[in-house]
Amino acid sequence: MIHGVIQTLRGWGLPLLEKELIEQAARKRTYIVRAVYALLFFATAYVLFYDTLSVLGTNSLATLGQGRPMFNILVGLQFAGIYLFVPSLTCGIITQEKERSSLQLLFLTRLGPWTILFEKYLSRLVPALGFLLLALPLLAFAYSLGGISVDYLAFGVWMLFISVLQMAALGLACSAYYRTTAGAFVGSYLIGAAMLFGPILCWALIGGLRGLMPAIVMSPCFGALLFFEDRAMLGMWTTAQHPLMEAVVRSVPILFSTTLFLGLSRFFLASRAFVPPRNYLQQVFRLLDRMFERLNQNRWTKGIVLLGDTASLPDAKPIAWRETTKRSMGQFRYLLRLFLVLEVPVIFLGLLLLAHGPFLSVLIYLMWGIAVLVIAVHAASLIATEKSNQTLEVLCTTPLSEFDIVHQKFRSVWRLIGVLLVPLCTLFAFRFWGKLLVPNADWWNQHYHVPGSPQYLASSVLTAGIYLPMVAWLSFLIGLKSKTQVGAIIGSLAAIFGWSILPWLFCIAPFAFYINTTGTGADTNALLILLASPISLIYVNETGPGPTRIFRTVIPLVLNCLIYGSALFAFRA
Repeated sequence: MIHGVIQTLRGWGLPLLEKELIEQAARKRTYIVRAVYALLFFATAYVLFYDTLSVLGTNSLATLGQGRPMFNILVGLQFAGIYLFVPSLTCGIITQEKERSSLQLLFLTRLGPWTILFEKYLSRLVPALGFLLLALPLLAFAYSLGGISVDYLAFGVWMLFISVLQMAALGLACSAYYRTTAGAFVGSYLIGAAMLFGPILCWALIGGLRGLMPAIVMSPCFGALLFFEDRAMLGMWTTAQHPLMEAVVRSVPILFSTTLFLGLSRFFLASRAFVPPRNYLQQVFRLLDRMFERLNQNRWTKGIVLLGDTASLPDAKPIAWRETTKRSMGQFRYLLRLFLVLEVPVIFLGLLLLAHGPFLSVLIYLMWGIAVLVIAVHAASLIATEKSNQTLEVLCTTPLSEFDIVHQKFRSVWRLIGVLLVPLCTLFAFRFWGKLLVPNADWWNQHYHVPGSPQYLASSVLTAGIYLPMVAWLSFLIGLKSKTQVGAIIGSLAAIFGWSILPWLFCIAPFAFYINTTGTGADTNALLILLASPISLIYVNETGPGPTRIFRTVIPLVLNCLIYGSALFAFRA
C-alpha cells in the first residue's frame, strides 16, 4: 500500500511526504506492527464472537439479524485502537526534527509551513488508515449477517475516519509545541484524556442534569460516545428520519477540534521551533524551594538548614554524578520536597477513604498506573536521549566498561523508583489499616482467614518491589534497542500493555470460557494460569480471590515472586 502511494506522489510533487513514506516502507517494524495488530484484532474478535460462529456452523439461519451487535463490538475495538495508538504515531513528527536539529533545514527549503505540516500529517495518516482497513473483512462479515442498514454502516466508518483525523491532529499539535518526544507523548495523552473525559466528569458532578443531556453536549469531541448514543437522545438536534443530518451534527465538534489542532500546529511550528530546552520539573522544584525558604524564615526555625547541598565532584562515578547531580531529581532536598508533594495528598485521601475500601483500591490502581508510566518513560529515554543528542558516542569512548555505564546511568531510575514506592506503600498501609478497622466490610474474612492478616501487606509490597524495577529494566532494554526516543517509549509501553493484557485474552479468557461451557469444576492448581499476567496478583490483592482457594495460600505469592523476579534478573542481565 505504501509503495503504491509513493509512486502516485512522485507525480504530484510532495517530496516530504514521499520521503516519510519511503522511510516507513524501509523499516521492518512497519510490517511487524501491522501484522501484530491484525493478529490481535482478529484473535480478539474470534474470542468475542465464538458463540455466534459456533451457531453459524450448525444453523446459518439462526444468526440472521445478529450483525448489529457484532458490528458495534468491532467499531468499539477500532475506537479503542484509535485513542490508544494514533497519538503515539504523530507525537514525534516535529519533535524528531527538533532533536536532530534538522527543522532549520526544512525552513530553508521552498516548502511553506502549511506544506510541511500537511505532508508530515498525511505521512502518519496513511499507516493509521491502513489499520482501519484491516477490519473491513470483519465488518463485511457482520454486515452479511443482517441487522445493519447502509446508513448505519456508513455512519460507523465515517466516525472512525474523523476520529483518526482528530487524534492525529492532536499528536501533531503536541509535537509542534513540545521540544522533546517524551514531552509530546505525555502531553498528547493527557490532553486527549481531558478532551474526551473531562466534560463527562463535569456533568457527572452535576448529577441531576446528566441523564437529560445527550452525548453531543456531555462530550462533544468523543467520537465513540457520539456513535453509540441513542438516536432518540438527540431530541431537538435531529430526528431518526434524517441520518445525513444526524451524521453532520455529530461530526461538527470533532471536525472543529481537528481544525483547531491543525491551526495550533501552524502557530507553534514557527513560534516554538527554536525554543531553548526547559526543564519544567526543575522549575517546579525551584518554586517549591523558594516557598520552603520563605516558610523557613520565622521566629522558630530562623532559617536553619538541616540538609544542605554538598559540593561533590565526579571522581569515581562520573556518569552517575551527571545523572544525579545535574538532573532534576538529583539533589536530596529536591527529592525530599517531591516526597512531601506526593505524600501529603496521599495521606489526606487515605484518611478520607479509610473506611471505603473500593475507593481506596481505585486510588491504588491509579497510583500503579502513574508509577509504571513515569518509570517506563524515564528508563526508556535514558539511552534514546543520548542517541538523539548524539552524545552516546562520547560515553562509549570513556574508559568505562559497559557494565559501569549502564549501572551509572540507571542511578537516577533507582531514585525515581524510591520516590514512587513511598506513596504506593502508604496506600497499601491505609488499605491494611482500613481492614483492621472494618474487617467485615467486604471480602477480607474470605480472603484471609484472620481479619487484619499481614499477607495482604506483604503481597502488595513484594509485588511493588519486584514490578517497578522489572518495568524499569525492560524499558531500559527496549531503549537500548530502539533508534529513536519515541520508538523506545512506544515500544516499552506496548510491551508492558501486551504483557498485562494478552494473557487475559488468550489464556485466562479461553480457560474461563471452557469452564463455563462444559460445566466442569476448575482445578484449583490450574487457576495459577492467572499469574501469566503481572496485573493478576494486583487485582487479587485488591478484590479478593472469590471461591478460588489456591489464592488464599502463599503459593501464588511465592510463584509470582519467582516468575517475575527471574524476569527482572533476566532483563537486568
